[in-house]
Amino acid sequence: MGHIKKVLEERLVEIFPDVLKKLPEPALKAGVRSANLKLSAAKAMEARSLMLIEETEMEVRDMELTKQSSEIALRNANKIIKDRDYFLDQVTWLQGCISELKKEVRTFSEDNDKFKVDLASSEADVAEFSKKYDHANQA
Repeated sequence: MGHIKKVLEERLVEIFPDVLKKLPEPALKAGVRSANLKLSAAKAMEARSLMLIEETEMEVRDMELTKQSSEIALRNANKIIKDRDYFLDQVTWLQGCISELKKEVRTFSEDNDKFKVDLASSEADVAEFSKKYDHANQA
């Protein structure tokens, strides 16, 4: 029994010698040529498939990196929002304090006005008393 290489799988396949003898030389060459073309096409398809797999794997890695970046950005945004909310609460509290201080300033201002009136009245009383005292001393 003779052996020839099966082109696509690159392993030996048994061919009966009777069959080989019956094949004309051009048919045998055409068969080999056809097998070589099929092998080249198969190898090209395999290479293309491997290239597509590699490209897909790279895209998956890129998507994972994008996802990680998005998650980090989301965490940062959430922190910024929490910080903003904290500062807004602080501003609200400070505005309340300012409002209370303004009330106290108004109260102090009103009290100050009352003290000015009282002082003017007291000064008038002292002036009147001084006049009476001076008058009494002269008499």
